[in-house]
Order: sequence, then structure tokens, then C-alpha cells
Amino acid sequence: MADTREDFEKQADEYYEEARECFDDIKVSQAAGLLHNAVSMYKKAECQEKVANSLNMLGVVYAALGDSGMSMDCYIEALDIALENGYSDIIMLLYNNIGSKYQEIGRHDKAIVYFKKSILELKKLIVREKKSYYRWLLFSNLNLCISYTGMGEYDLAEKYLNEALAYSEIEKDQDSIFFIDIAQAQLFWDMGREDEVRQHVDELVEGALAHVGVSDYVLEIKNLCNLFMEMGEFDAWAMVVSSFERNISTMGNIYYRISCVEMWMKYYRAIGEVDKYNELCIQYVNLHIEQENYQTERMCEMIDLKL
Repeated sequence: MADTREDFEKQADEYYEEARECFDDIKVSQAAGLLHNAVSMYKKAECQEKVANSLNMLGVVYAALGDSGMSMDCYIEALDIALENGYSDIIMLLYNNIGSKYQEIGRHDKAIVYFKKSILELKKLIVREKKSYYRWLLFSNLNLCISYTGMGEYDLAEKYLNEALAYSEIEKDQDSIFFIDIAQAQLFWDMGREDEVRQHVDELVEGALAHVGVSDYVLEIKNLCNLFMEMGEFDAWAMVVSSFERNISTMGNIYYRISCVEMWMKYYRAIGEVDKYNELCIQYVNLHIEQENYQTERMCEMIDLKL
């Protein structure tokens, strides 16, 4: 007997849930493979909303793997489906995720456009009083703070920081405090409020040691290390990178390993240890070769899957 749509959907649901478990356990590569299977099965079942949702998550997974091109491809395909069908819950997530990709590469002007679109979608949905929407309002406003800080528009950055803090009071999410603290510290530092930031260096280090996530963790740690570099806080900088190195040691994620080497390279160059810096440069090149080989394998797997 041929499989029915219900069979395909059930199988896809199993792939999706297993992928979420892998992602939560920081088994990111396994999550990517499972999500590809989920997307394929959902398409066969003609479950468009679940296709869009799975593609969004696959984009997040590729972001965690450091593959920005594949990440954005997933977001764009998901956005096309979500806009065509009016899936506002998914649209708001995608706008925020696309904005984050632009933010990563320093295109804060484009990032701001998408974060504001995300907030508009969220405000349409807030009438449903789902608590998760306050969390996304928190992060969209915090992202606006970060991008306006990057553009040197500090009044607007402070405005959106205060919005994020207000939603944080509603959300009561302790993990979000770490992200808020980093954004606030960078804003205050850039505004010249240096003494205030130096008073909270220990808290920033404690936050970095306590909050190990998947999706945004690497980017936030990089941002914190860059701030410590600007501040000349070398002990705090080394503690954060050492903790990051310990946490990624069992993950087998090439992107995380490259990120760790990048941070150590900046550190040893800043303190003038030339031999250690040169050693890390060689390691950095070798890891990039390894990453290219991995991405080639993943591309071949995707082609085989589609054919």
C-alpha cells in the first residue's frame, strides 16, 4: 500500500522532533540532516506551514554551523511560503532571523528594516496573549538596540534597550539577561560611560560562563570578547575564551572550533605573543580547509537527497 499524506506527515514529525532534541543537545550536524528529511516529508504531505517552520529551523541550524549562505537560502524559501499563506507566527521569526544575518555582517541599515518588520508582525499577534511573543518582542527590540549602537545612533539604541528591558520584566527569562547585559555594556562603552561598564566586568564574565546555548551563543561571546579587547580587559577576555573552548571541546562543530581559534588569535596578537599567534594562524587555515571539505560533503548529500 502506498504511503498517504498522513504517513508522510507522521514521519516528518518524528524527524522534526528528533532534530529539535539533537539541536538542544548541541548535536548540530545531526539536526541538519534530520531537518532536511523533515522538510522533504512535509513537502510530500503538502503541509505548507510545517515546511516553512522546518525551513526556518534549518536556517537557524545552518547559522549555528557557520554556513550563512545555506542559512539565508532556508530563510528566503520559508519566507516565500509563509507570506503566500499568511503564516504570521513564522513570518515574524523569519524577519528577525534575516535581520540577524544582516547584523552579523555589519549591514545594520538592512537589519533594522527586518527587525522593525518583525515587531509589526508581533504586534498583530500579541492579542493572542501568547507568552512567547513577549520573548520575541524582547529580542527584536534588543537587536534594534545592537544595530543602532553599531550605527552610532545612541539615543535610538537606548530607546530600544529600554523596550527590551520592559519586555524582559514580563518574560522573566533569565537567559535573556545575558544578551541584554552585553548589548547594554557595548552601548554604554560606545557612549563614553566607561566607568559604568568596568564596574560590571565580573558580571559579564559570570554571564558568559553560565549561559551556553546554540543559536546565538557564539556570536554573543565574540561580541563580548571584542568589547573586552576594546576595554583592555585581558584577564576577563582569556577567561571567557577558555570557558568557550572547554564547552565546545566535545561538540565536533568546525564553525565553533574556527570561532575559538579566531578569538585566541585576537587575544595573543593583542598581548604581543607572536609565536603563539603564528601557530594559531596555521591551525586557522587547516580548520578552514576542513570546513570547506565538510560543506562539500553536505552539498553532495543534499543533491543526492533532492534527486
